[in-house]
Amino acid sequence: MSTRAALAHTEGYVDNEGVKIHYEVYGEGDRTIAFAPTWSLVHSRAYKAQIPYFAEHFRVVAWDPRGNGKSDRSTDPAQYRLRDYFDDAIAVLDATET
Repeated sequence: MSTRAALAHTEGYVDNEGVKIHYEVYGEGDRTIAFAPTWSLVHSRAYKAQIPYFAEHFRVVAWDPRGNGKSDRSTDPAQYRLRDYFDDAIAVLDATET
């Protein structure tokens, strides 16, 4: 097992109703593990210790929640409804063909 941080082999943005959500894909494998944001205030780097291990065995997808990390930030509170976080997850999974 590698002890170094994993580097994404693919990264990009998906647009969900005008909000760009940043995602990264690591590793290869028949099965995919999706690391959803743990909270709206925490970006995908929260998984930096887990991703290297899982990327050796699976394909791993992680993304930054809206308003954090490399994803868009809006000053409009209406852009942060719980439903939007679910829609962002679906958009990322679709964009990464998961």
